[in-house]
Amino acid sequence: AGLRPAIEPGPFNDLHPCTRSGNTTGFWTNHTYFNWYKYVDEHPEIFSVDANGKRNVTNKAPQRNAQNHVNFLHPKVLELDMQRLKEFEETRARHWNYSLWPNSRYVRFFPRDNENVYPDMSPASRALWTPDRENSTLSEVIFGYAAKFARAVGKEYPGKRLAFPSYAGYLYPPLTVKMPDNADVLICTVKGNSLLVSKSHWDHNVDVVNQWY
Repeated sequence: AGLRPAIEPGPFNDLHPCTRSGNTTGFWTNHTYFNWYKYVDEHPEIFSVDANGKRNVTNKAPQRNAQNHVNFLHPKVLELDMQRLKEFEETRARHWNYSLWPNSRYVRFFPRDNENVYPDMSPASRALWTPDRENSTLSEVIFGYAAKFARAVGKEYPGKRLAFPSYAGYLYPPLTVKMPDNADVLICTVKGNSLLVSKSHWDHNVDVVNQWY
């Protein structure tokens, strides 16, 4: 009791390379879609379909966190994300665990790991896939949504930024999407501790950073 949570950017931001950046800048993110099974009954249309056009959805435990894959092309997803943010700002509604609460600088966006393995397979989604790009088949889909989310956040809450990842399945930056100025990418390397593994892994990670730069 009485401890100030370390989620606000402080006066020592210049020290973050020597400590841990999230602890000083408020810039971090993690998976933000674990409890979306609560929308299965009211908004089944926001969930992904398989190659046969079938939705595999449930709000029953334990399958509810293994199923219900979000379709980030559906406009209702952004509407719900902004509604959740508004409810947090007004009432501190706990749509995320404590570490993922928005703060004075950042709103956080990060699909579940399952979205990499079971993406929406509708024709509209598949038309945006780029399977020839390493670990980046879904870059146009995920970052297309991240760009829309960041713009909506900036319009509704001037000064706030979106913290979002580049990660397995959407590692390299998009080719057709322009990211807005209030979008900050957290690059999640996927080949381990590169300097301790091999030079090729190091070169790969440097290439990912340079591509984003």
